[in-house]
Amino acid sequence: MAMTKKECRSWFRQEWAGMAEADLAEISERVCRQILTSPQWDSANGILAYLSFGKEISLDNLIIESLKAGKTIALPLIESKTEMTFRMISSWKPEEFIINPWGIREPSTDAPEYKLKSGDLILVPGLGFSGEGKRIGRGGGYYDRFLAKNISMGTFLMGITCNSCLSDHIPVVDHDIPVQSVCTETGIISP
Repeated sequence: MAMTKKECRSWFRQEWAGMAEADLAEISERVCRQILTSPQWDSANGILAYLSFGKEISLDNLIIESLKAGKTIALPLIESKTEMTFRMISSWKPEEFIINPWGIREPSTDAPEYKLKSGDLILVPGLGFSGEGKRIGRGGGYYDRFLAKNISMGTFLMGITCNSCLSDHIPVVDHDIPVQSVCTETGIISP
């Protein structure tokens, strides 16, 4: 029997909650290495990443290494209850990040807004993914709305998760936007 989105989110939240901090740190480091050695990262000029929240894979090391390599980095900023933009950072200065009302680190509202370009790599967080690129997020819909309005030809969507949060049973609806590949600690899966 297929799970509803609510049931699926609950299952994945329990999976993440049960993960030890040391294991999450190791998985995060391995995911960052997978991305940094991928052809998608190598060919991208712009990388839209995220700042981890709670039990979520951290891309901090990837952001630092990407900045060192001269890549343009943009991070999400929640603008309203329904809108999210991406803002550019030019250096890694965690003290300049703000904490939004939900406790999520974000770039400053003064940071310049980033406009998607062909060849950009968009790293998409989620509670869980399927090998076919289906995604279940936290339920706010920010990424689906952003991607629906801004996705362009030539951008590449890569989901970020751990092996234990891969499932063939991800419920989706028409407005859910799939990713083109999924990166875990053991590799990149392309449908």
